[in-house]
Amino acid sequence: MWLHDFISQDDDLKYCRTMTFGYNTKYDAKAKSWIEDYAENLLTELNKARSTEAEQRRPLVLMGHSFGGTIITHAFVKASMEEIYTNIYNSIRNIFFFGVPFCGIYLDDVLSMVDDDGELANQRLELVRGIAYGTERITQITQIFVKKVQETKTHIFSFYETEKTQKVIKKNGKYGRYGDYVLVVSKNSTTLGIPVFEEVLRADGNHSTIVKLKSMQDPTYTTVRNRLKKIIQAVETAAIQRPAQDIAAEKQPLEAPQSLREQDRLLDYLPYAKDASYNSRRWEHTDRCLPDTRVDLLKQITAWSQEPSSQAIFWLKGMAGTGKSTIARTVANELAHKGHLVASFFFSRGGGDLSHAGKFVTTIAIQLANMLKPLKHHICMAIQNDRNIASHTLRAQWNQLVLSPLSKLNAYSYSPQPFVLLIDALDECEGDNDIRLLLQLSAEMATIKGIPIRFFITSRPDTPIQVEFRCMVEILHFDLALHEVSRVIVNHDISVFFRVRFGEISKNSESLPADWPGETKIDTLVQKADGLFIYAATVCCFIDTQLDLWPPQGLLEVFLPQNEQGPRTVPSSSPTKELDAIYMQILNHSIKGVGEGKDIKKLTKEFRQVVGSIVILSEPLSAAALGRLLNIDQEIVRLRLRHLHSVLNVPEDSQICLLHPSFRDFLLDKERCHDPLFWVDKKIAHRQLATCCLERLSCSSTGLKRDICNLRQPGILAAEVNTSLVAQRLSPEIQYACQYWIQHLRLSEEHHYDNGPVDVFLRQHLLHWFEALALIGKVPQGVRAVALLESLVNADESPRLHAFIHDAKRFILYNRSIIEKAPL
Repeated sequence: MWLHDFISQDDDLKYCRTMTFGYNTKYDAKAKSWIEDYAENLLTELNKARSTEAEQRRPLVLMGHSFGGTIITHAFVKASMEEIYTNIYNSIRNIFFFGVPFCGIYLDDVLSMVDDDGELANQRLELVRGIAYGTERITQITQIFVKKVQETKTHIFSFYETEKTQKVIKKNGKYGRYGDYVLVVSKNSTTLGIPVFEEVLRADGNHSTIVKLKSMQDPTYTTVRNRLKKIIQAVETAAIQRPAQDIAAEKQPLEAPQSLREQDRLLDYLPYAKDASYNSRRWEHTDRCLPDTRVDLLKQITAWSQEPSSQAIFWLKGMAGTGKSTIARTVANELAHKGHLVASFFFSRGGGDLSHAGKFVTTIAIQLANMLKPLKHHICMAIQNDRNIASHTLRAQWNQLVLSPLSKLNAYSYSPQPFVLLIDALDECEGDNDIRLLLQLSAEMATIKGIPIRFFITSRPDTPIQVEFRCMVEILHFDLALHEVSRVIVNHDISVFFRVRFGEISKNSESLPADWPGETKIDTLVQKADGLFIYAATVCCFIDTQLDLWPPQGLLEVFLPQNEQGPRTVPSSSPTKELDAIYMQILNHSIKGVGEGKDIKKLTKEFRQVVGSIVILSEPLSAAALGRLLNIDQEIVRLRLRHLHSVLNVPEDSQICLLHPSFRDFLLDKERCHDPLFWVDKKIAHRQLATCCLERLSCSSTGLKRDICNLRQPGILAAEVNTSLVAQRLSPEIQYACQYWIQHLRLSEEHHYDNGPVDVFLRQHLLHWFEALALIGKVPQGVRAVALLESLVNADESPRLHAFIHDAKRFILYNRSIIEKAPL
């Protein structure tokens, strides 16, 4: 059976409308007009079949076998040049070619039939010239076709034959396939030479039979079927369903928001992760690539961002400490300077809104709106049409706030280059499902023509991310592994880093020579870094932050081989052995001079309580807020952190942050942090934090209570409550506990029973908790938290507690809008 016969019978493709175009392959006509006539006939018939507005919105996938593919090629070029066929041209999503040659065609079959004399022979010879695929060259039409494919991001699937076909010869006065067996269209001849936009595939059969299939299990058919299913999925995503009110609005359209103030008011409906952008205050003092480092890599990324035919997604992957985020910040700065960065989101585990995808789409939408005025108009219209858009699924938000506005933007009137959306540290986003979804949304957008957006993504090569990229069509993404870059290049860059940073240290020291510590020691440190930039950064930061307490030479000697005593503390096969060693040296240095016995046990217990909490917090806290949450004196918190400024950012009044997530990984991994004095048991740490959260929320003097802001106005709107009053009455640690106590319970893996701490807290403070969530604008998070808590409690073991939580979930779901608007 023919390919189209199976498509019409396939349940997965049953909503595809299949149209067949037939043509006569007689040789007795002039070739040029013959090909162009058929191309025009094809376009004319398509226009007839798509006469209504609804039909014109349907995307097109074209399939052509042999000379049919030649007709499609000419039709595509013709449609790009004539206004009457603009809708067809813009609707073509993909093209499948079967045995269609673009160079190196076997022409002997045709040439063997031009040996007659007279006018007919001349016409046949013209046919060969008209097709003009002469061996090892491409026709002018094909050149134009290739250019248009790149401009429109139309993806091509070319199948080549694997079996030979008999040559056409004249036998008994009649032409037919009676000759020797030859390969009519080879693999090389089916290739257009644009790997970003074409996929060359094998098809079992000869030139004639590759589209005559035996069954629906035929390998060629299953390959086509799988590609079509992916195309349909992408098309369905692009075919954004307008909200119901838009349908009613067709008769009375909504008035577009005109003033900037009105647009800004609409954007206020979208929650925003304030530290997500590359240029936020949070990242101001983080490293960028130094001059003369990462030179080739940065050139490669720049070329990718500028080349029209480049893949839509650039995935920069690498193990912890290889410098991915530093490169991302450098790339973001350079692209922003050139006007080609439209949005960025820097994920950060334990970074509150940066640790999950909940505000990813709305944050990107706000950045897009602030980047380009036409986008701001379309995004604001989407919000005006649906004020609750931020509560929809991430996919729905993406479709309405990002995909639809971008599809209406003619970006080429703003820039000859595509815009770039940058996502850093995707592996630090909570939830494998959300990670996969973000990659799927990126890939789906990349397949849609007319949206000039590219994605620069960095992450560790974790399994969920690896799997999702493997599922993508290869022509959509380019992968580069930092840990596979030549060690010579990496060592050079790390040595430059050491020289610059040590130069700054010696400049600020009266006792150090300008060339301190010398080339030999720098070379030794470069070798010990073992390709990890975080090692170099941590060594320099450690020395710089301890200069007031210890001589610099003595600090440096901590990391040099001659000062290593005893056996190694990490296996020699560990890829992080040197990084683990440096972390252990820093930790040991932090207790240097402390006596044995009770003193060191007390100190390390406080370390695990303070630092152990910092590394698992869902959102950073200041030293003061952390001390109050843990019920530890603030001065003790600062003392335990005093010697750890090389791995932690400990500002005077703002939030404490990890300088690199690898320190968290080290402390939580018993196989890497071998010393029990420092190893943090994740479950115990979460259990202790959950307990502290409940204790702070239940405290009679500073915890939750009715009308906590002392408003004394039942029914007052949350929007009318002064935010400074909320911040005063609901301290940072109370706000933290309200949002994350259930998350810590989940990660502690503890069981919860009737009359236990959770039961007691809920019966005393459930409504107070809901009130506090409303005042800090976190009711949606509370809804998810109650549902999570219900899943943590076994109904058979704790029937009373489970029933209470179930009722609480129903209560907050049914009364959510009232609670959000009027907390009292």
